[in-house]
Amino acid sequence: MKIDLTMDGMWGSCGKGGVSGWLAKRVPYDTVVCSYGTQAGHTYNDRARGLKMMVQQLPVGVSGPTVKTVMLGPGSLIHAGTLQREIVQYMNGDQRLVIHEHAAVVRDDHAHREKSMGMTKIGSTTKGVGAAMVDRIMRDPDSRAVAKLGFADHPLEQFVVDKFEYDRILNESRTLLVEGAQGFGLSLYHGDWPYCTSRDVTPWQIAADCGLPFTWAAAITVWMVARTFPIRVNNRNGYSGPAYPGQKEIFWGDIGREPELTTVTKLPRRIFEFSDVQYQHAMLHCAGLSTKTVLTFADYCNEDTLTDIIRRMHKTGWGPDYLCFGPDDADIREIDYADF
Repeated sequence: MKIDLTMDGMWGSCGKGGVSGWLAKRVPYDTVVCSYGTQAGHTYNDRARGLKMMVQQLPVGVSGPTVKTVMLGPGSLIHAGTLQREIVQYMNGDQRLVIHEHAAVVRDDHAHREKSMGMTKIGSTTKGVGAAMVDRIMRDPDSRAVAKLGFADHPLEQFVVDKFEYDRILNESRTLLVEGAQGFGLSLYHGDWPYCTSRDVTPWQIAADCGLPFTWAAAITVWMVARTFPIRVNNRNGYSGPAYPGQKEIFWGDIGREPELTTVTKLPRRIFEFSDVQYQHAMLHCAGLSTKTVLTFADYCNEDTLTDIIRRMHKTGWGPDYLCFGPDDADIREIDYADF
């Protein structure tokens, strides 16, 4: 069995969606699985196919030409309207959708609850996923917090399966793409609490949230995505978190670029220098028995800066194996160390 797992090694927005789509076009996956919430968006562009997508609930790998089964794991946080729109927009008639019965249901009132609590002061997108996760943890059956209850008598009910059927379908896969959300630096356990997301972001947790058995761990190749200049979300009306030791926050003008906007909130991102400490921290916790690394936003660097970052990454023992020079599928290429 072949399993590829894509994840972001920094604070998100490293281009993991593009790498997932790039893999799904080239590897004959039969199944893709994720456990996304609506707090993050995942983009993929392929000019050759006229494809431009942004998903919050479906895995980017749904775009793969060989994919037949699309699975939303037990760790998913599903907003019904968002998922329904993406089904219509991105799934084809030959694909089946499977939702684990214990996936959390995100309602509009969850977002209102987070906003009323002032969650924007820590950089939260206030999309309601944290509040939905709390409701699931509290285990009140009247809250209809999980899919088997929350989607009863709803059009999405047809896709919900119990845990045994989910396991059976997952075991049918022979070539599997697993997609993680957000970034390791935002991990609830390993990030900068409280300036973090509401769950852990490591291969262990991503696999668990997607319902993978632990016995499959040795078969997983981790595709770690890092960027030349890491970003954090906008401070908004508070503070979105610190840098790593010795890492400087810079201005977009310092690298001759217009500010990037976040995928979901459309606010300007904060930008930082590349940090050896940040990269080593991520790889210590996330590198697997088999690991590939992709350095994105290589086009943001001049030749000397790019060479310096590549050499610093290489000294850690982890790549990079691929460089990405833009937002399109064709912009990813395998690195030739003879050039460096």
